[in-house]
Amino acid sequence: MGKAKIITVAIIFFTIKPIASFCKNLVEVKIGSIVPLDMRDTEYSERYRVGYQGALFFAAGEVNKALSSCGFRLSFDFKYYKETNPAKAIEYAKNLEKSGGWIILGPSRSDHFLVLVGSLESSMAISPLASSNRVMELQA
Repeated sequence: MGKAKIITVAIIFFTIKPIASFCKNLVEVKIGSIVPLDMRDTEYSERYRVGYQGALFFAAGEVNKALSSCGFRLSFDFKYYKETNPAKAIEYAKNLEKSGGWIILGPSRSDHFLVLVGSLESSMAISPLASSNRVMELQA
């Protein structure tokens, strides 16, 4: 009986070790969030930010196990800017691309979104709230 336990432990150890090393090498899927919700704008901005981040973290938690079994790990990079300074969104987007960002969520305003999309080289951008005719005419 003692040998069977040793063999079982050895099998488990040699099976788990490669799995653990595989999990350490997960590909990071960096998701950037660039929205005009600077904390100094209004108290509403702060409440919306907390809810927005919470929703994204909840959604990530729902799919993280499935993604990690496929070799991926989600990470978020939240950037907020004053609504009156859309150039900051472009700066954040370019920095996100340089750091390996895959996709950008936002900005929520159509005019800011159109300018941001025009500045991207390799990342994608999605904005569920940007809905002007010019946004709808963009080609995928």
